Amino acid sequence: MKNKFLITSPLHQTWPKNKNSQLVICSESAVINFKKLQENYKNFIINKNKWENKKKLLKDFNYLEDLYERLLRQISNKLNKYHSIKEQTEFWRILIGPWLGNFIHIFFERWQNVDSCKKKFKNIKNISIDFNYEDFIPYDHNEFVKYSFNDYWNQFIYQNICGEISNKKNILKVKKNAISKYLKKNNLELKFNKKKFSFFKLIKYFFDFTNKKNNRYFFYKTYLSLKDELKLNLKFNQLPILEIKYEYLKKKKINYEFREKTNLVGLNRNKFEKLLNKNLFFQIPSLFIENFEHLILFEKKNKLPSNPKIIFTSNAAWFDTHVTYYIAKMQSKKTKIFYGQHGGNYSISKILWPEIHEKKISYKFLSWGWRDKGGKVIPLSKFKSFNIKKTTNNELLIMLKNRQRYFYSMDSSAGTESFSSYLNYISSFMFKLQPSIKNRAILRLPANEDIKSFDIYSKLEKKFNFRTSNSLINAFSRSKLIVHTLISTSINDALNANLPSIIIIRKDHNPINLNAKKVFKMLYDANILFYDPIKAAKYVDTIWDNNRVELWWNKRKTQNAVKIFCKHFAKDNTYLIQNLNKIFREN
Repeated sequence: MKNKFLITSPLHQTWPKNKNSQLVICSESAVINFKKLQENYKNFIINKNKWENKKKLLKDFNYLEDLYERLLRQISNKLNKYHSIKEQTEFWRILIGPWLGNFIHIFFERWQNVDSCKKKFKNIKNISIDFNYEDFIPYDHNEFVKYSFNDYWNQFIYQNICGEISNKKNILKVKKNAISKYLKKNNLELKFNKKKFSFFKLIKYFFDFTNKKNNRYFFYKTYLSLKDELKLNLKFNQLPILEIKYEYLKKKKINYEFREKTNLVGLNRNKFEKLLNKNLFFQIPSLFIENFEHLILFEKKNKLPSNPKIIFTSNAAWFDTHVTYYIAKMQSKKTKIFYGQHGGNYSISKILWPEIHEKKISYKFLSWGWRDKGGKVIPLSKFKSFNIKKTTNNELLIMLKNRQRYFYSMDSSAGTESFSSYLNYISSFMFKLQPSIKNRAILRLPANEDIKSFDIYSKLEKKFNFRTSNSLINAFSRSKLIVHTLISTSINDALNANLPSIIIIRKDHNPINLNAKKVFKMLYDANILFYDPIKAAKYVDTIWDNNRVELWWNKRKTQNAVKIFCKHFAKDNTYLIQNLNKIFREN
């Protein structure tokens, strides 16, 4: 009888040396390359992603939203007591909400993977690594995000979920510095030469030099261009804040006693909640517990407005925990928080947790054109213009999504189905194109994406042209036709610039928000949107030659669909600064 091993990550130490072993791979995230997997192991099964069934996704999302609210209230009380403070739940929603929401989603997805495998396969084993808890407690939310894409962190989380199937014979020792080295590796880290001089850095230094304590408005990470950022601030007789610096303070030791003894009430509805209760406080960033004083000192010593009337940001309350704390404190003082849209799938995806969170923490939410019930959303426009000068090139630009191996956040338009499903779906379009068009196709990967990590079947690299070196504006300008393969900002940019485009998505994998359904029906009727990749390829074949792309794109029906889409999701921003000025003065 062959031994069965549960595989939870691609770390080679956790894979059996016996190539005849049966592998139960709990998630596709553990597989780097299918070809190498098939060469090394003949007997393996990859667990299916249950969220490809969007009815289950919606059911689980609603359950996790209820769980999030229950946890938020209890954790807020625990942290208030620990720090001897009396902050409201809404303060903690702003501060710990991004981490708490993401961790619950991640932990549930990993637990669901393991649970389904254990139910299907009996007498299953796994090879574990002897980890130290302290190595995996993040400092802040930004570090948590980096950890969540790291193989060692995910192996650690999976081991805590696997529990009893990790026997002593299969526990490996790994050098601590090896773990630290790999934890620093992540696909969100920006690599650049810090010593390199730039005019932009000089501008940031100049603006940072001035004291902003008396400013009545705090505009930061607004998603505006530098030019518009300056214009907006000058409207209120102040200089922009482009960069916020804070002092790195010595970290305190982890309070294991508090973390171990702290349990939340009522987390006993199912096995998942009981397991979550055991693990939750060992994953809370130390900045919320042991190093909370760092946040207090930052708020006291920074040069930011001491009592602003309005804060306007589009993503500052996500990854910079120090600034998030400042925003939470100002909101407690009755400062009005205006949050701006910073992604193309807002109000389009049926489920988008960041949108839900941002609307909850804001006084008003500024959209790119769409409205919502309740009056909290102000329909505005795109925050950045996308100016294109067309060239005579005849390229077919295919916009691809990156392979985000590990699930991170609830979004019904990306990340809740297996990457192989997406890749097979889009590949069927590309291989069905006529050879003459296929030769003109340029496959564009997101920045810093590696071709080999994307091409997991090793079928595309030698048959298609990949290019990521030029800017998106340059890539768009060289294209006769743009193919969008996911709901993203590139669609909003292209249609706002009136560039010939088609969208190819799986209907069952991309449930659309009720507000967007009528608009997407118009895109479908105008042959801009396709749910069938084969039909999309045939349509591209029919319009490619003899100026037929322009003829189709300039049809009244096509242009009307584009205009309606832009009105709701990519409105022109000609009067953006004037409109922002009016909104902030009237509030």
